[in-house]
Amino acid sequence: MVGATELRTAAEGGERGVRAEYFANPKLEGAPFLAQVETRIEIGSRTRPDLPEQAQSVRWTGYYIPQSAGAHDFFVGSNGDQGGSFACTSTTGSS
Repeated sequence: MVGATELRTAAEGGERGVRAEYFANPKLEGAPFLAQVETRIEIGSRTRPDLPEQAQSVRWTGYYIPQSAGAHDFFVGSNGDQGGSFACTSTTGSS
């Protein structure tokens, strides 16, 4: 399993964690009202009482840099009551 510290905000030299952008609409439209680096992804107002009520959607962006070559599996879980989507883009860098 990937720990929170294994995700980075940039492919090279980024901070540990993911970039979180919170929007006041359900479609991630316009500028986010809050953007910050978070060490883990937490969904739902019950898990995030520190967020303003206007938070209707969030986009997390991060990079996973594998420590070895080969296939990697990603698992995303949801309880299904909040919807969502997951996108993964593969890039190959040179060493």
